[in-house]
Amino acid sequence: MHTLSVFPGLLDYAQVAPLFLRVVLAIILSLMAYRSFRAKLGDAPLFSPATFQGTAWIHLLELAAGVLLFVGLITQLAALATIIFMIIRWGTAKTEKTDSFSEKALYTIIAAAAVALMFFGAGFFAFDLPL
Repeated sequence: MHTLSVFPGLLDYAQVAPLFLRVVLAIILSLMAYRSFRAKLGDAPLFSPATFQGTAWIHLLELAAGVLLFVGLITQLAALATIIFMIIRWGTAKTEKTDSFSEKALYTIIAAAAVALMFFGAGFFAFDLPL
């Protein structure tokens, strides 16, 4: 089936789009997780008993999902974890903040990008191989 396309030559490079989506999503997710993790720890050292108390370990898992997405290793599982983390963040976003809409919109866009990665795959330069 041939689709109508303004630039049909670009369809040969369709696997570049998931690569860009995966890398940008990984960078955003990792930065969000790192900032939240450091906010939970405060002045405590990175590897201390406070690291695994409360919800700080969830941010470590978010950071791990970001690294897996960046590398392109078990991308579908990392994307599923990202969707779950964004649902949790969306549900716990404070509604009294003035920028709660933009915060929830960001979480929704990140979750939508993760859903796209689950269906499209990792793209070029990933360790995932289609089976």
